[in-house]
Amino acid sequence: MEERRRRRLAKITKMSKYNDLMTQSDKDFITRIQVSQLVTQDPYAEDFYAQVFGAIHRSRMGQMENDPTVVNFGNSGGVGVGLPPGHRGAGRRENALNRMQSQVERIVRNSKNREESSQCLSTVHLQGALGKVSGRSYKAAPRQLLQVDSAQPSSISSREAREGAAKEAAKQGREALADAAEAELIRAQPLTRRQVLVALERLYDAVLRVEQLRREQPPQENPEAFSKWSEKYTILVDQLWADSKIMAPLETSNPHPFVSLIGPVKGKRLLPRMLRHVDQKRLNLWFTLLVACYSQLDVVRDAHLLDQVEATPEKQEAEAQNDVFFATVIPAGMNLVRTAPLRFVTGMLGLLLESGSIVIIARARAGLGLLTVLLSRVATIKQLPPTDMEAPATHELDQWQIMFDHLCQFLFGNLLSLFPSTRMAHLSRLAVDLADQSVWQFLAALALCGSNEQQQRLVTELREKVLENVVSATKGWVSDESERQAKLDNVNLFLHALGLDSSQITV
Repeated sequence: MEERRRRRLAKITKMSKYNDLMTQSDKDFITRIQVSQLVTQDPYAEDFYAQVFGAIHRSRMGQMENDPTVVNFGNSGGVGVGLPPGHRGAGRRENALNRMQSQVERIVRNSKNREESSQCLSTVHLQGALGKVSGRSYKAAPRQLLQVDSAQPSSISSREAREGAAKEAAKQGREALADAAEAELIRAQPLTRRQVLVALERLYDAVLRVEQLRREQPPQENPEAFSKWSEKYTILVDQLWADSKIMAPLETSNPHPFVSLIGPVKGKRLLPRMLRHVDQKRLNLWFTLLVACYSQLDVVRDAHLLDQVEATPEKQEAEAQNDVFFATVIPAGMNLVRTAPLRFVTGMLGLLLESGSIVIIARARAGLGLLTVLLSRVATIKQLPPTDMEAPATHELDQWQIMFDHLCQFLFGNLLSLFPSTRMAHLSRLAVDLADQSVWQFLAALALCGSNEQQQRLVTELREKVLENVVSATKGWVSDESERQAKLDNVNLFLHALGLDSSQITV
């Protein structure tokens, strides 16, 4: 017995040196599992961001489009094989690609054979007759947990079938009532955070489907295929437009459902991708709703947080929201206003004035940005020759002047409060100039659109602010040359609109 025990221990000791090691068959088995999960009929739909990242990387590396970064197998699908090789030789890479291609082709072929055999046996086994089946993966053929032999009596009688149909109808009815109740709730109060996030996920899915279909656009030389594609594309865009809640009435809630959707950062970033697929009429509707609900935006409602001294989490969140807003929403509005006629700009300014909080809007960075865009467009339109097709009519100019006079009546007397440096005495000297720059830009646009009398009132109200900057720059009350130049540039933004320059001011 002792001898047997020693032999057994010796055998175990000899075998233990191979512990935690994989044989070649084990490696091949794991590789087949990994590669099978990479096979897809549409790499852009299954792994959109990886494919876009790879395309960007290949363009930066100067790689050609036909480089083997994706192995395709005709109608069987394809698999990504990574980024361009570094110091490896071409022969080794080609051998690896050939081996992977052969493996994937064998996997796809075996998977098809299993599916065909499963379909042939459908007369023998009622697949999923007693409910849903559980799959091994989201791509492989599902493994049936329940199988019912057709030779046996049917497990589902006609009475049970009717009962199941009745239960299903009752379930759908309850869901319809729940949807109606939810819609009534939405009409009564703003969207909750959970409702906003769920709606954004649906919007992202809809945008991805539209973008994927856009990439599959057939050539117009094939009228039949292009007509089918255009019909499907129109349906998806209409659904995307409906999910954005832009057409909800203004009285729906406060804030408006659309304003709630662009509250999170991901909502603001999704907006340009969504607007890329809508026509000009819908773009006008979107911008009109945005302007009408501008005082409800978080970047306007929480603008006072930027004036805080302490760097609180709320202030950091407000700064991040403003940065994203100026990177996404403001450029989308600028692209629309850049070609808008004067009557459209007049209507947008009228909506802002109707809100009754134009001064609060003007104190926010986002409000100043919108007002500057509108006034700059008007200044450009007024410079058009009368023979130009886009030149406004006389009555359009009169309507604009009425709205502009109302704007000046609201702002005159509050212009100094627009400067962040006036509201925040704790700012450093360089930060003051950076924060005030957007205000000087707005004042320059205001001066360009104003009459002589309005320009005189501007100069009178801003005289002390202008002299403060000029004196600080000329007397050397600055820390360095960059601060001196920033002060002069800010003042000249305003003075150049009046035909003046800071060098003409004597101190």
